[in-house]
Amino acid sequence: DKAYAGYLSYEYAPIKPLSSGWGVRYEKHTSWGGRFNPSFNLMYKASDGFKLRGMVAYGFRAPSIKEQYFTFDHTAAGYVVYGGEITPPADLNIPESVQFNPLVEENAINSSISAEFSYGSIGMHRLTYFYNHIEDMIDFILLGFTPTYWRGVYIYQNVDRAITQGIEWESRVKLDDHIDLSFSYNYLLSRNLATQEKLVNRPDHTGKVYAT
Repeated sequence: DKAYAGYLSYEYAPIKPLSSGWGVRYEKHTSWGGRFNPSFNLMYKASDGFKLRGMVAYGFRAPSIKEQYFTFDHTAAGYVVYGGEITPPADLNIPESVQFNPLVEENAINSSISAEFSYGSIGMHRLTYFYNHIEDMIDFILLGFTPTYWRGVYIYQNVDRAITQGIEWESRVKLDDHIDLSFSYNYLLSRNLATQEKLVNRPDHTGKVYAT
């Protein structure tokens, strides 16, 4: 499978504190065809230290070779993940209600709004709300458990419709001339819209702290 991509963008500022960005990305896959994915960005710069941003964009992702054909058998950690084109062993006692289908490409509408406060080179704080609606989401689903795979047996499949939404907080502060302290926190809500269940292995709360 071969892939090609190209991107065009245009910026326009109708008034001084307001600027917009328009873009389109074209992707061509020999196995999945071609897709145009437009995007739109808007920024309002109230002052040198305060900005408001908004974004909406279409997204496209083709299944990778790993997601289609690899088997990741991590017996020591108690789980295994099968590619979507692999038939799991019959001795897993998979319910007949579980249907396996060839993977197809994923399409999404991604959006976000954010507020950013900065004070020169000393630091920056940004709060973002994001919402993504995904069709045919490429994800792994849980098939069940065995004595060997006590943390789960999984397989890559398409989720018909799903959403991910949440809030992200980012901060960066310069402690001195040599050390920058960064912090981020993410609150995530994810949902399989067909089953109304949470998506697999996506924690509600994620935090990171690091110094550079």
